Amino acid sequence: MSVIRTMGALFGLIGVEREGHRSATWIGRLTDVGPKWTWLLEVRPDGSWHQEPLGYKTKQITLVTADSMYQQALSTVAGPPPEGNVLPD
Repeated sequence: MSVIRTMGALFGLIGVEREGHRSATWIGRLTDVGPKWTWLLEVRPDGSWHQEPLGYKTKQITLVTADSMYQQALSTVAGPPPEGNVLPD
């Protein structure tokens, strides 16, 4: 849990992979993390932001990525997230 929070604080966007869904990565800004749920305000592949954070069961997260070239480019295209939906820096 603390690894996810640290990566969320250090990097604008993080990606998570889940158990049973290893061919997909969900990318977004961390909004909350707890023992049961981790919440991301996701960025779509076209660079638009979802309106509400989406939750993932923390124990099913198998990999957290940050600062990949794709994530950097997506962050540039997406710009800042909507106000009020992300953890403070």
